[in-house]
Amino acid sequence: MSAGDRRKQAVTSHDVARAAGVSRASVSRAFAADGNISPKLRSHVLQVAQDIGYSVNQIARGLNRQRSDLVGIIASRLDNPHRSAQVEALTKGIVAKGLRPLLFCIERNEPVDRILGLLLDYQVSGVIITSGSPDETIVERCAAHEVPLILVDRPNTDWERVDHVTGDNVAGGRMVAQALQEKGRSHITVVRPKRITHAMSERVDSLMATCGELDIAVETILMDGSDYNAALYSVSHWLTTQNAPARDGSTALFVPNDISALGALDALRAAGLAVPQDIGLMGYDDIAQAAWVGTSLSTVRQDPDSIAAEVLALLARRIETPDSPPTTIRIPVTLQLRSTH
Repeated sequence: MSAGDRRKQAVTSHDVARAAGVSRASVSRAFAADGNISPKLRSHVLQVAQDIGYSVNQIARGLNRQRSDLVGIIASRLDNPHRSAQVEALTKGIVAKGLRPLLFCIERNEPVDRILGLLLDYQVSGVIITSGSPDETIVERCAAHEVPLILVDRPNTDWERVDHVTGDNVAGGRMVAQALQEKGRSHITVVRPKRITHAMSERVDSLMATCGELDIAVETILMDGSDYNAALYSVSHWLTTQNAPARDGSTALFVPNDISALGALDALRAAGLAVPQDIGLMGYDDIAQAAWVGTSLSTVRQDPDSIAAEVLALLARRIETPDSPPTTIRIPVTLQLRSTH
């Protein structure tokens, strides 16, 4: 029988053991990350398995031992470059630790409970949620199954066995206000979504509080979403009203995420305003597009790799010590001052 014919059949660990001249227990140890087997024998078994087309059924294996190597990620708005970079960093980090990411994309504001319940059926080793907040009952189910749950950029809770990781949005909002004051801006217009996320709300609240301390006037423009088009429309409309800013450099816009800030920037330029001479602009996140030559957006950087590293460290700790106290980690942010503020 040719190798191609063998691959068309269901190749089992029994076949690998026979072809490699070892026991089935040795095959199992060869595929286990912590298996007690010599490097030479492991290499031999894995090479034979590859030659005859064998692969481990990880889901079945996880069910047999009451825990799989899967780590669930629940996310939304992957059209936002910051969110997609965050998910990419998480998935790469999970794979680097010998685990396997299982990604579920949900609609914005969609309840996560159904997906979280499904992940528990897969005997996952942990769950990371970057969008939506779970109901307390589903969190209790995670605790009962000793499944670690990490919430990213979500409101803090006092739930047991639930950890939180977020960028330091309070520091970020304060940095924006201070940077704009140093540029001589005496008035800041905040462009924010009507339905604002927890993270963006922290940024805006911190900026407004700091503006109060610095005696900077603040007003707010609401937009229908948190994307490019929503900001483009809202800022374009604002510029045609009687509340339009003076073109004397006294005003700056703050948009609490970069993808919307790019829409605001195009609206300002389309209206004939010179940025930053006539009006300043700052975003938040430091997506890749913010550094493009034609954009050069001043913003606040959140590092996806740092966030992912802390999430995975908490996940590992929670797996090792399930009853450890809940932890909240705020990742430091930094100013990225370019050409628009």
